[in-house]
Amino acid sequence: MDGVWVNMTNTHDAFERKLDTEFKQLNNSIKELDKNDKEITSTVNELRQYQIRTMRMSERLAINVTEQETRVQELSKSNSNISSRATRLEKGYTEMNNLMKALQAVDGVQNASHQDLQSMQSRLKESLTTVNATMNEKVK
Repeated sequence: MDGVWVNMTNTHDAFERKLDTEFKQLNNSIKELDKNDKEITSTVNELRQYQIRTMRMSERLAINVTEQETRVQELSKSNSNISSRATRLEKGYTEMNNLMKALQAVDGVQNASHQDLQSMQSRLKESLTTVNATMNEKVK
C-alpha cells in the first residue's frame, strides 16, 4: 500500500504543481487583461473625444452650409435685380436713340427751313435794294 500511497502523493504533488502553474497563468492573464483593459479604456476615451470633435465639426459645417445657401440665395436675388435693371437700361437706351434720331430729323428740317429763310431774306434784301435804288432815281 505504501506504493499506492507514494504514487498518490506524487500524483497529488503533480496536481498541485499543475494547479499552481494554472493559477500563475490565470493571474498573468488577469494582469494582461487589466493592462489591456486600461489600453482599451484609454482608446475608448480617445474615440469619445474624436466623436465629440467630429460632432462639433459636423455642426459647424452644417452652419457653414446654411450660411452659404443664404449667400447663394442673396446673390441670386441680386443677379435677378441686376438683370431687370440691365433690361430697363437697354430699353431706356433704345428710347433715347429713337429720340435722338427724331431730334436729328427735326434739326435737319429746321436747318433746311433756316436756310430757306436766309435765302428769302437775301432775296428780299436784294429786292429792297433794287426798289430803293429805283425810288432814289425817280425821286431825283
